[in-house]
Amino acid sequence: MSCKKYKRAEFFGLSGSGKSTLYGQLPSEGTERYVRNKKHFLFWLKIAAVQTLKSKHPRLFRKKLGMLSELYRHREGKRCGEYIVTDEGWLQKILSFYEVKMTAKEVKVACNKIDMPERIIIVNRNPDDCFERFNNGLKNHYRLHLGSEYLKSWQDTFMHNFNLIKEYLKESQPTIITEATANSDVGVLLK
Repeated sequence: MSCKKYKRAEFFGLSGSGKSTLYGQLPSEGTERYVRNKKHFLFWLKIAAVQTLKSKHPRLFRKKLGMLSELYRHREGKRCGEYIVTDEGWLQKILSFYEVKMTAKEVKVACNKIDMPERIIIVNRNPDDCFERFNNGLKNHYRLHLGSEYLKSWQDTFMHNFNLIKEYLKESQPTIITEATANSDVGVLLK
């Protein structure tokens, strides 16, 4: 079956907001492979290098290269009605790539360098709850091993960038946004 007849949807939210939980609850009609657009690879490679230098943690570069590799190969998503859904796509990866607070201009440029899905499900949750879940639930996450000072700075940056991207999406793509919480009824998320 060709995925060209399906629209793409992805979840977007803070780490620990419940994206994967909601994704896991979606009714699935199977999985579908699709090919990500290969454009803008050099742009994202440069962002990975620059942001790693700004973080002063060189081992982050390998993680960012892994993210790039994941984003530029064939992907699978759940088939849900007219959509192929992923719990973490390009929008989420923008948050993982940037180690410093983005400007509104950087958000616009970054969002124009990705394949925007036809539906974005923004998962909202209290930031303190998200970061507590992240800190307590992901003991092996690589960011937890970079020191408490780095982690606090990264969480502040992550929150800032999430809010900027969310604001940009609401202004530029209002018809494709669905807002949710971890307790949302998954049956209505893609309507």
